[in-house]
Amino acid sequence: MLDLALTEHQGKGVARKLWEHAAACLGSDRYTVRASIYAVPVYKRFGFKEAEPVASKDGMIFQPMVLMLKGHKAIDA
Repeated sequence: MLDLALTEHQGKGVARKLWEHAAACLGSDRYTVRASIYAVPVYKRFGFKEAEPVASKDGMIFQPMVLMLKGHKAIDA
């Protein structure tokens, strides 16, 4: 996902609604992301956990994260 949240739209649940829609469409039990360091708190609120140490690729620093679902609820990995 691109980091497109404008200040006036932050805190209104837009990211959560987008994520819930995407997850419902994909229907997987396991999701992985390379989260921007600044986005880690948002992903944690969605139930993601750090999967590996912070890494970088092509000059971009990211936190690998994973979300394991069971019946549409986050479970500990």
